[in-house]
Amino acid sequence: MKAAVYHGPRDIRVEDLPVPTIAADEVLVRVGACGICGSDLHLYRLGIFEALGRPVEGGRVMGHELAGEVAAVGASVTDFRPGDRIAGVSLGGCAEYVAVKLTERGPHHLPPGVSFEEGATLEPLATSIHAVELARPGRGETVVVLGAGIIGLGCLQVLRATRDCRVIVVDASRRRLDMAKALGADALVDLTATDPVEAVITLSGGARPLDRFQVRSGNADAVIDC
Repeated sequence: MKAAVYHGPRDIRVEDLPVPTIAADEVLVRVGACGICGSDLHLYRLGIFEALGRPVEGGRVMGHELAGEVAAVGASVTDFRPGDRIAGVSLGGCAEYVAVKLTERGPHHLPPGVSFEEGATLEPLATSIHAVELARPGRGETVVVLGAGIIGLGCLQVLRATRDCRVIVVDASRRRLDMAKALGADALVDLTATDPVEAVITLSGGARPLDRFQVRSGNADAVIDC
C-alpha cells in the first residue's frame, strides 16, 4: 500500500508499505479521507509532536483523523463488518489502509449522506463541542472565539446550532474571517489591523473583568481560545 512516511522536518515521502495486520480488537480500514491536524504541521515543520514536546523518530506514517470503509475485522469485533463506513482516530491515517483499535471513543459508524471528507473532521468537531460545553454560554451572552481555524470555526458552528448568544471571532487571516462571517459570526476582529483586546472591549460594550476566567475581556461572558 502507499503511505505518507515522516523521515524528519520537511521530509515526508510516499512509500510502499505492507498492509497492516490487525489484532482481535481492531478493524482494518480502507482510508477514504484523512485530515491534517495542527500536530501534523508541528511535526512536519519542527520535527516535534507539540503535545509531547520531544522529537519524533522517522518512519512514522502521518495522520490520525480519518474516515473510510472497513476492509476486515478482528476476531473479537462484533459491532462492525466489512463494508461499513466509519470515522475514527488512529495513528497512520495517511495511508491506503490503517488498523483502528476499538475503544469507548470509537470508531463510529458514518450515517448515510455523510462523506468521508466530512467524517474525517469528526475528531476536531468533538473538540469544538467540548469547548462550548466547558464555556457554558447562556442566552444573550457574548462569546469571543480566539482563532478561526477548524476548531474555532467548529465552535462558531456549534454555538450557532445550540446556543442563543452573540459570537465575536478574532483571527489574523482575512480568508478565515470571511469564512467565520459566512458561518454566522456576529462580529469579526482582524488582529493584524487593530488591538484585539480594545476591539473586543468596544464590540462588547465595556471593560469589566470576566469573572469566569479572570481576564480583561470587555463584556464578553465566555472566551474560547482555539
